Amino acid sequence: MTLELYRRMTPLSTRLIIERNGFRVLKRSVKFGLLNAVIGVLVGMHLAVTAIGSGYWVFIIAAPIAALLTAGIAWRFFQSEAERIEVPCLFIIGLITGSVSHYITFVLLGVAMNVLYWIGAYGGDSLGNPPPNLLMVLAGSFATTLYSLLFYGWVTVPASILAGFLVKWLEPKSPAVK
Repeated sequence: MTLELYRRMTPLSTRLIIERNGFRVLKRSVKFGLLNAVIGVLVGMHLAVTAIGSGYWVFIIAAPIAALLTAGIAWRFFQSEAERIEVPCLFIIGLITGSVSHYITFVLLGVAMNVLYWIGAYGGDSLGNPPPNLLMVLAGSFATTLYSLLFYGWVTVPASILAGFLVKWLEPKSPAVK
């Protein structure tokens, strides 16, 4: 498929890639999301290795998904497709991504437990009880988020802010992009 045909088929706002000086590069929100997903994988791996008990391996899957979603949405909401990346926005986006992604992680885990229970792939907790219902998941995720932020928030929030500065630093230094 030629670049011209690609350009005509999909609008700029729905593409994952955009053109800069003839090169195709990822959108800033995707770059930021992927960097935060790497942070999520690293935090999930640390938790899975250091936590007592089994079942913490699911954080290796849920944390990067939550970080990717939260980072992409936060970037699109605060920065969108602005030509310049504003430094105050990087702090706000990093703070939101580094903290809200914890809540989204626990919601994803709760939804996954329910879906697996409904299809018969998850037998419940150690006593055989079913997982909490979805309303309990939404409410209970706040408490687990506070606990999670206590242990990992001091890592995820600054790392997310640094990821934003890395996206800014990786931008091409041309007159079109300031």
